[in-house]
Amino acid sequence: MRIGAMRKMAAAAGAAALAVGLTACAGGGSKTPEEKSLYEQGMEVIQIMAEMAGSEAYAGMVSGSGEIQARMGEIGGGTYEAPEAVYQITLDPGSFETVLGMAGMEGMPETVETYLEQKMPATLISQINGMGGVEELAAANACAAGKTFVSQEEETDCIYLYTFSQGTPAAVAFTSGDGGAVSANGFFILYDGFSCGSEEEIQAYFDSTGIGTEVVQLSVQP
Repeated sequence: MRIGAMRKMAAAAGAAALAVGLTACAGGGSKTPEEKSLYEQGMEVIQIMAEMAGSEAYAGMVSGSGEIQARMGEIGGGTYEAPEAVYQITLDPGSFETVLGMAGMEGMPETVETYLEQKMPATLISQINGMGGVEELAAANACAAGKTFVSQEEETDCIYLYTFSQGTPAAVAFTSGDGGAVSANGFFILYDGFSCGSEEEIQAYFDSTGIGTEVVQLSVQP
């Protein structure tokens, strides 16, 4: 095996190990995972994302593009200890077809559509970032993080959007599974056309796309 190929494999393995290590560190604190709210679980995911974005070594491992590395550095330079506001976004049952239309993904096999519908909240976030261009989407995906946990909350299929006074907005998509299991997938929102300064602005954005949603600002205790 050539040395160059070996170095690329080592870099990829190192990036994967760092991501796993950061995810494993996300369960700290005095509460058990089951006792933590969706808000708290989402904040833990965002802390992982911020560490990824702020690490020059990690950025160098996941991307060879200087532009993407610089964009990650800008994101990582923000402050993410406490959000300025948090919004819960719940998608209407009929929104899936609209999201597929936005992505130009009509006509897929039924099994694939069923799988994607289960992942729709995370898919929608990726579609928003994709509207910002290839580099923005790549930077957002490079900083993406996730976790799986058991939740005692009744409503778990939704998106929590966190805004920060000195940081990049971040969205965490929660999807319920069997036995109370919940999957959380977080992404920074890098599309400048997505206005999230208020509940009304967020609702207006989704209304303009035809995606049925309900947006509610949450009262949380950081």
